[in-house]
Amino acid sequence: MLDILNLALLTALRRSELVNIRWCDVNWTEKSLKVRSRKHPQNHLRHTDTIYLNEDALKIISNQPLGNDNDFIFPYKADAISNEWKKAREQLNIIDLRFHDIRAEAACRFFEYGFSAVEVSKVTGHRNLDVLNNHYLRLRVVPTSNYPNL
Repeated sequence: MLDILNLALLTALRRSELVNIRWCDVNWTEKSLKVRSRKHPQNHLRHTDTIYLNEDALKIISNQPLGNDNDFIFPYKADAISNEWKKAREQLNIIDLRFHDIRAEAACRFFEYGFSAVEVSKVTGHRNLDVLNNHYLRLRVVPTSNYPNL
């Protein structure tokens, strides 16, 4: 569970995306990951993205038991992650923290690392920057007309 949590923090992947990663989706040379069946604003549509991985993310993946190309790296169901998350949250007496909140934390970290909003949207898979901003980053953009010396 800790590896899944840390990889989620490094990639902003959803539970369903994490459990669908196969060994053949990792490109060790390019340091990239093919993310299949990503959500689309129209729920019935899915798409595939490629995201780049840092050394920490690659290390987490490389530490998993090696399987065949089509084997899942994390052979769990998304609901199993939710169940373990709930157990851990209850043990730590944390009332209101969903696994999906890790995605918002990851997006904020990307922004703090200096990624542009467009770069963050590519990693998180958001096609609409308003969704990224309003639900994840919650940036308070103030028009420059409010600043007299700009």
